[in-house]
Amino acid sequence: MNTSSNAGKKKAVLISGCDTGFGKTLVEKLSKRNDFVVLAGCFTKEGIEQYRGNDNVVAIPLDVTSDKSVAEAKQMVDDALGKKKAYLFGLVNNAGILTRPGPTEWQDVNNYERMMAVNLYGVVRLTNAFLPLIRRSQGRIVIVASIAGRVGLSNNSAYCASKYAVSGYAEVLRRDVIPWKVAVSVVEPGIFGQTGLYKNWQTGLDETWKTLDAGLREDYGEKYYQYQRGLLGYAKKTLSNPDPDIVPEAILEALTCDKPQRRYRVGRDSNTLFRLLPLLPDHVVDFLLTRNPGWLPAAVQQQATGSEIYANDATGSIVAGALLGLSVVGTATVVRGLLSRL
Repeated sequence: MNTSSNAGKKKAVLISGCDTGFGKTLVEKLSKRNDFVVLAGCFTKEGIEQYRGNDNVVAIPLDVTSDKSVAEAKQMVDDALGKKKAYLFGLVNNAGILTRPGPTEWQDVNNYERMMAVNLYGVVRLTNAFLPLIRRSQGRIVIVASIAGRVGLSNNSAYCASKYAVSGYAEVLRRDVIPWKVAVSVVEPGIFGQTGLYKNWQTGLDETWKTLDAGLREDYGEKYYQYQRGLLGYAKKTLSNPDPDIVPEAILEALTCDKPQRRYRVGRDSNTLFRLLPLLPDHVVDFLLTRNPGWLPAAVQQQATGSEIYANDATGSIVAGALLGLSVVGTATVVRGLLSRL
């Protein structure tokens, strides 16, 4: 490994998923700097075309689910590095998908495979291809994960599975490349409903509902389906973070600061509620996330149900209420303390 051979060369950063959203914004921010060559991996022809005329951006066709596409992208990156007199310093695994949400029983294996193909295996494939170059430059790898890789979210079992998996992968990768002086940062965005990731959230649920067999639809019922649809709409509209630019800003910091963080929790939900929930007992989290289930499945409404099915359920509401109360009081105390010092 000889980093001195990079003297006088520009740093280059390869980013996947640059057609829209966080990736596109990151390309725009990096391309305005004079110290970076931006290698923008795009899945669509439209994505490629939008970067024509920008001298600081080399648009590269990239399908992270294809060995052939990644191999061709590797050749194009090598060519671009030679022409631009640059070396690969950063790799940003940004490409990701969220498709067809719904209760776990509604999810078929194909949906899991589709999301794993992009959200996990795509990250592994791209990282394996470019890690030798990153090792030589003692550079940076950024992996965009999600709050869905910290807490299991109802109606999103396939997405959560893929994000839990990529978070585990990133953690092991980070430790494995420490001897090479390569930094790995995970970025965990909360809900940003303005991005294309959530464009088909509700319509994806509609598609899932239509594919269910008649017996399963009867067990759950139309009211349950409509409630879940409304819940997704509420989350997208009401719980969404207002400024999506803070995610590319976090990625930019991970690439450019002297000492990057191992994990960037981005958004008020990611940095508060989803920081707290993994620390709580399982029965408390279950209560907090299911305490207002709305419409029960139709078949359940027709049954005589008990109030508890697990040990500790009886104390769930008491403990959850106490913890929420303490968190509110504690936050208020911290804020007052900070204000008193101003």
